[in-house]
Amino acid sequence: MDAQKSEKLVHYLLNLKYEEISPEVLSQAKLCVLDTLGIALAGSLTPLGKIVRGFAVGQGGKEETTIFNYGDRISAVLAAYANGTMAFCYNITDTTLSCVVHCGPAIIPAALAMAEREGSTGKEFLAAVIVGYEMMTRVGNAINSGLARMNHHKSGFHATGTTGAFGTCLTASRLLGLNLDRGISALGIAGSYASGILSSLTCPESESWKTHTGIAAQNGITAALLAQMGLKGPAAILEGKNGFLQAFGRGRFDVEKLDENLGKKFLITDSSFKLYNCAHVWANPLDTLKRMCETYHLQPEDVAEIKVIVPTMYTYVMASSTEKKYPRNYAEAENNPYYLMAAMALHRRVSVEQFEDHVLRDPRMKEMTAKVNIQVEPSLDAIFQGTDKAPAQVRIVLTRDHKEISGAADYPRGSPKNPVTQMELENKFIDLAARVFNSDRALEIIHLISDLEKQNHLTDLVKCLTA
Repeated sequence: MDAQKSEKLVHYLLNLKYEEISPEVLSQAKLCVLDTLGIALAGSLTPLGKIVRGFAVGQGGKEETTIFNYGDRISAVLAAYANGTMAFCYNITDTTLSCVVHCGPAIIPAALAMAEREGSTGKEFLAAVIVGYEMMTRVGNAINSGLARMNHHKSGFHATGTTGAFGTCLTASRLLGLNLDRGISALGIAGSYASGILSSLTCPESESWKTHTGIAAQNGITAALLAQMGLKGPAAILEGKNGFLQAFGRGRFDVEKLDENLGKKFLITDSSFKLYNCAHVWANPLDTLKRMCETYHLQPEDVAEIKVIVPTMYTYVMASSTEKKYPRNYAEAENNPYYLMAAMALHRRVSVEQFEDHVLRDPRMKEMTAKVNIQVEPSLDAIFQGTDKAPAQVRIVLTRDHKEISGAADYPRGSPKNPVTQMELENKFIDLAARVFNSDRALEIIHLISDLEKQNHLTDLVKCLTA
């Protein structure tokens, strides 16, 4: 197979003009930037955030780019690694539901690192973000959606990690001004760096999966820089013999997704925003439980049991689908659906603070967690694997009369088919950024992002992102 699709993608994305991007798409890109930076700022204070910052600073190197919050000046490659990991430290990042990839924490730190390095304008930065989302999502759709829906995940791969370097590579290539030949080489080199397996995601003792976005940001930039210096990469890296789809797809992939409707729709608009600090599959049950509690005016003591009915695939982000263990720490809690549903029943929200030690030690949380049961329903598998829906059902058994009430949803709030408002996302950003800055600084960052297209450089934004 020739490199027709890879070349077509690179040519289109490197030559896309800012003026060809609609205001709606630019607005979506700004929201993605705002959302990702809020998570990264909060993530900078986590143990993992401190580890990757220490690692990056310890490597030394040329002072090109800034680490969020701390202000350390290091190489763009290492800053992208640290910032990209910080942006994934909390599991509240944007998600493209069609292929279940998280573009924001990979693409945006890479884009900002390279834009700072190259002195790019706000317009150039926004276009590079959109280009990165486009490439990463198209590769994700080819290997993990449609005919290949969730096959990549079932094979043990973390799609965000494996597809991320392709997106960040195009982001970096565009900001470097690479021509077509070197852009194709950069994409080919990035293919050699595609990595990420799910083992850590279901291992409560490990958070190494959260470095996958930082690794993708680092590797994409590295690939682009190597191509700029003359290293040649294979041309048909995506669709060719021994290319990414064949090597990682295990015979199930949809090569047509690579360029389907290219230029007719920007796939950044398919990104869903999270309101809850957990894997996106649990957003629907959480939405449904919150809605039911509000509709029926339920208090915690009114609940005798919470039953959550989900597709089989949901268990891929659980340490165990049958064994109920109360979490000892954040790493064990964030993808523990028993704990998540209990937090919603008690707090009516599942944000960062629901995973702090004093909440984990709260006896009421332990009591409510014991009331939650997860039931796998294979009949939902066809819906989840054949559509972009994330079906889930919630049934609550009431204490007073043991009556059972039920609710269901197909699309979580924050998705394109069940959107949140800009105000909700700005409040989410302020809430996360408040862990680092005061409200005045948070509002200044919101203003700078809303006016990105007017900025001749990103110096003011970068300065605002450091304490």
